[in-house]
Amino acid sequence: MARRRPGEGVYRLLWARLSYQFDFEVANALLEPREELEVSLSGSGRVRHVWKAGRLILTFRAGDALASLTLDGAELVRRSSEPPRYRVVVRRGSVIHGSVFPRQVVGGDFGLRVGDEVLVVDEDDRLLAVGRLRIPLTLIRGLSRGEVVRVR
Repeated sequence: MARRRPGEGVYRLLWARLSYQFDFEVANALLEPREELEVSLSGSGRVRHVWKAGRLILTFRAGDALASLTLDGAELVRRSSEPPRYRVVVRRGSVIHGSVFPRQVVGGDFGLRVGDEVLVVDEDDRLLAVGRLRIPLTLIRGLSRGEVVRVR
């Protein structure tokens, strides 16, 4: 897949999709400055990957056309949003290996829905991982088993 700079139409589409999935501030943080952006297209001509300053920041999933963040992209989201927005907060010293479990979680954004892209941070707002929410945070009280976040 060859990388190229996005034209005005592609940029607007990216901004609209990211504003829908996250918000305006996050979309701006991920996509500005424009001069640093590059995209690659899938075989069908859709934007598949987005690079900023030569680093992959996100991939659009083919199934639902939503963005999956890399750690670099998640760091941009973390810096551009106020805690606990888009976050699942785990205990200090938690080791994240593939999943986040209910006993590790101490807080987070209770407005998140199953399937949302989330940042896994510790209590000091340090980025530990990124993944997809599997159980709403409002339902994990009292749970001792199960997967809250599937980490990539």
